[in-house]
Amino acid sequence: MQRAFLIAGIIMAALFIGCGFVFLSTDFLIEKLPKPNRIWFGIIFIVYGGFRAVRQYNQYKKMQQEENE
Repeated sequence: MQRAFLIAGIIMAALFIGCGFVFLSTDFLIEKLPKPNRIWFGIIFIVYGGFRAVRQYNQYKKMQQEENE
């Protein structure tokens, strides 16, 4: 069960980072979200995705440590 949550968390982290890069590098939804706000949203998505990736990595290390004990 923990492994499923770990995989889902990794996928979500990748999606957040991908969304951040989409906002920073494309014109997707440019008419609804103007340029200055797009930059902030992109940065926030990338930082949050990185935070989630670090949390998932720490959870993975904890799972490996528990399996070895």
